Amino acid sequence: MLKASDIIPVTDLRQDAAAALKRVRATKQPHERQILLLLARGERESRAGKGHDLDKVLGEADRLLADA
Repeated sequence: MLKASDIIPVTDLRQDAAAALKRVRATKQPHERQILLLLARGERESRAGKGHDLDKVLGEADRLLADA
């Protein structure tokens, strides 16, 4: 289970994703690292004009969660 000190605010990711990834690597917790890598990839795609619209993705996530 995550401790409060393990939680990385989204603002930290936006301001310094590399530092956030270094913190995660130091904790040796692979699941959190994988999530951060996916977030970083999404940020790169977004900057390049690729990827999916956030509102559409969140809407689909809401529908999937409602069906569960």
